Amino acid sequence: MKELMSKLSSLSREMNLVAGEQTVLSSLCYKAIRERQEKIADAHEQTFQWVFDPSSSDLIRTVCASKLKSFQPFVRDIEPWTRPELWEAISQLKKQSETKTRFCFFVDGLDEYDGEPDLIIEVLESLRSWPEIKLCISSRPWNEFCDAFGRASDPQQALEELTRDDIKLYVKDTLEENLRFQKLKARDGRSQDLVLQIVEKARGVFLWVSLVVKSLLTGLKNADRMSDLQKRLDEFPTTLEDFFRHMLDSVDGIYRSQTAEAFTFALEAVEPLSLMTFSFLDEEDPELAMTSSVKPLSEKDIIDRLDDMRRRLNARCKGLLEVSKDVQLRTGTQTSFTLPKVDFLHRTARDFLLTKSMQSMLEENLEANFDPRIRLCKALLCQMKTLDYRSSYSCSGVLESLLDDFCYYARQVENDIGLSQTALLDEVENVICKRAALLSWKKAKIGFLGSLV
Repeated sequence: MKELMSKLSSLSREMNLVAGEQTVLSSLCYKAIRERQEKIADAHEQTFQWVFDPSSSDLIRTVCASKLKSFQPFVRDIEPWTRPELWEAISQLKKQSETKTRFCFFVDGLDEYDGEPDLIIEVLESLRSWPEIKLCISSRPWNEFCDAFGRASDPQQALEELTRDDIKLYVKDTLEENLRFQKLKARDGRSQDLVLQIVEKARGVFLWVSLVVKSLLTGLKNADRMSDLQKRLDEFPTTLEDFFRHMLDSVDGIYRSQTAEAFTFALEAVEPLSLMTFSFLDEEDPELAMTSSVKPLSEKDIIDRLDDMRRRLNARCKGLLEVSKDVQLRTGTQTSFTLPKVDFLHRTARDFLLTKSMQSMLEENLEANFDPRIRLCKALLCQMKTLDYRSSYSCSGVLESLLDDFCYYARQVENDIGLSQTALLDEVENVICKRAALLSWKKAKIGFLGSLV
């Protein structure tokens, strides 16, 4: 019996260790990781083939020892990693001289780091100083990164050198699939020259190429001649930034303030907002969140609301904000409150809108006291009021997500300007308390709202 108890005790300890490891690993994930992955378009056939040319559990416990100490059995969440904790993990990894394991880290988009470039450079320099660690990093050619990692002794590869043939194949195949282009090609031999010009001007930027090809396909629908297609290419903005500015300039003047609001909401959001959230952000009545009754939207209301908002975003943002293609748009179910999502055409569009000149332009078209976070709180509250609480299984998860986002933005407002959203918080608590019975929520689950008021 003692032996059995000893084995059970040992097994229990091992289970706790494994559970702790899994929790620590899960803490490295972030909410938008799946959304970013799903936005990656399928590669064109026979392109990017060059990509495919020719851990032990004890290590986790050693390297992540400090984080594992914070693990509590039966508690799902763990506090986000701090910079000192990450630095400690890296230091512990470098101390593992006895292990025979070698590591290769792939770090994409150094230029997307929110902090000072010198900080991320320091971390990477520290990593590559260990002979058992290799790094493969990518970035736009910023001076800081070129100075740190662009020395003659550092192996380098310009992406445009690898993607040139892929771009040529994509342009050629896409255009030649078009029947009008096929007929045009048979009559005019300049078609091949057009393809080569696109490849030369692209400088490895696939997004620019896809936008140019889209413009040419539009011209083909209009029965453009080869000279017309050439003019389209010649007049197309040569950089993405110029293209973004061109698209904004084409927005109808009556939409300027609404365009500025839409972009500001998207920039403020911690993750892509749902189309439903945008629809409530677009409400004309600023007090709707407080005055509307708790009443579920009908399926027709949901479909109409989402379709209207999709059209408005298309007109106001000219494709710089895109609505994800999602089958749930026409279902009218609870998932319509979380899907489809609205996100930037590309991260470069977001970067463009964050430049000083564009921020000034947005501010000029916004009301003086405009606060996107308060508007987001109101839009989220409106959605809580229009959920169908009779569908408790699907509604509960949606409501929790709406609550999490509401509390985040309300806390941000209070931290930044010292203004507590007491009235909105009271209204949220009132809505949930009324509907808690339908959701089978325990009182403790909604009690946290009182601590925020």
